[in-house]
Amino acid sequence: MSKFEVETYTIVDGWKNIWYDDVGIPETFNSFEEAVTYLDEHLDECAEDELEVNRDDYRVTKLDLMENL
Repeated sequence: MSKFEVETYTIVDGWKNIWYDDVGIPETFNSFEEAVTYLDEHLDECAEDELEVNRDDYRVTKLDLMENL
């Protein structure tokens, strides 16, 4: 099963997943659509808080996971 993550562009590290859950594990999603939905919600919350963010600083990528470890 494929997993996806939202990556943020950082000046120091380039594209990186900087979204973590409550226990410090990088956030992943079960589908591309799910990741886009979470990204859209994040951007909406930023707009509500009057934070300037650029959607071009985010992307959704498919993780390369080994299927049979």
